[in-house]
Amino acid sequence: MKNINDFNKYINDLVSEFEGEGTDYSDYNDYAHECADGSEYVIYYSNAWDLVNLIRAENYSLYCDSQPWATNSGKDFESLEHIMTIVACSIIHNAIMDAFNKLEQKA
Repeated sequence: MKNINDFNKYINDLVSEFEGEGTDYSDYNDYAHECADGSEYVIYYSNAWDLVNLIRAENYSLYCDSQPWATNSGKDFESLEHIMTIVACSIIHNAIMDAFNKLEQKA
């Protein structure tokens, strides 16, 4: 992911995939969590760092909204890389949920 436009496309593609497949989820939150948890931007440390740095620079409010998952999770952290994966996961989750919320408001 090179820039904020790539990130936005990534999120929009995930939302479109949900809509296109008629995925059986009880709510959007389950889907957002599954996408975020399985994302290459969460699984691989270097990708997590890159995503967090990108969002911190380009969408600071999303970055700030995503930090509490890491700081309030009650988990013991193995490393700084572990924290970055949690923040990256939260960024993706929150961005997907924001996209779904915008779609609902348009409907």
